[in-house]
This record gives sequence, structure tokens and C-alpha cells, in this order.
Amino acid sequence: FIDTVSAPIVGIDENGKVTDWNQRFIEVTGVSKDEALGRSFLGYVDECNRQETQAMIEETMKGDSSPTMEMLISTASNEPRVFLLSSTPRVGKDGAIVGVICIGQDITSLRELEL
Repeated sequence: FIDTVSAPIVGIDENGKVTDWNQRFIEVTGVSKDEALGRSFLGYVDECNRQETQAMIEETMKGDSSPTMEMLISTASNEPRVFLLSSTPRVGKDGAIVGVICIGQDITSLRELEL
């Protein structure tokens, strides 16, 4: 399901490591799934957004879904893309929160039109 959705989706575990990286994230960032899995998600977030993104992940791990957040994500070509991401807790079979799922959209073109 995650790979067939047209929206970028990333799964993050309790340690902030990427556990899912769907096809749309691959297309937009140029970063392969194999390269992303196991790496810190914050490593893909521009430094100006890292603290806010970390806070979003921590709040979501407590069970709170986040409002949509705008952030810059690095690409394989070092050209940042502007994403709107929202997060929701990822729950395991036993009902415990095991991570975070972020769903978003690439709004880079919209931001470029505003300039």
C-alpha cells in the first residue's frame, strides 16, 4: 500500500531511523529505499527545520498526531525540496506505539511560484 500511494510517505522508528520510504519519496528525492532505510530521518531534513521536526516526532511518539508542518528535505542532487508533512503514531500488533508515519506532499513548485 505505502509504495502505491502517490503521496510521499516515510516511516520512522522510536530511534528516529527510517523504516519505510515509499516510491514517491524516491521519485522526489532521488534517494533509494535501500539508501534511506536505517538512516536518521533528521539527516534528510534541512538544519533550519531539524529541531521542529524532532519535536514533531517526539510528540507523535507520545500518541499525538501532528498538524501539517512545512520542511525542507534534502535530495540526492543536493537541491532541497519543500514538503508539507503530517505525522501519526504507528501502532504495533500489541497496541503500543512503535514509530511514526509521515504523509505529505511536495510543494516546491508552489513555493517557487510565490517568488
